[in-house]
Amino acid sequence: MAIANDTGTNPRGYATAANALPLLLEKAKDTLSDADLEWLASTDEQALCELGQLAATLEKIGLLASCEGNDKPRSGCLESGDAVAGVLFLASNVIANAQATLEISRDADFMLSERIKAAARSPEPEAQ
Repeated sequence: MAIANDTGTNPRGYATAANALPLLLEKAKDTLSDADLEWLASTDEQALCELGQLAATLEKIGLLASCEGNDKPRSGCLESGDAVAGVLFLASNVIANAQATLEISRDADFMLSERIKAAARSPEPEAQ
């Protein structure tokens, strides 16, 4: 399976969840039910939870690194530049995905409120 990560040929950028979520919402917005939009609007809670977990994890890594000091042998798995880079790339992806989720949540909430406003403005069908 090819990975569409060539940003030179793909205007959407790298094939990540953070880039896919807005595209999916844009394509599906007219077919989503009010219940679907309500569910999407509630995804902000999960994104905020993930950001909190990431912050706590990074803080623990920072505390571990600062307690070890430079003159002691390292006890953890973050001894190489590759290992540190892996943690930072992971953190970056979690933040980007959480940001996209928060944007989707906001957009879904806006779409739902617009539907409600439009329904309130439309005249009631006349009884026959």
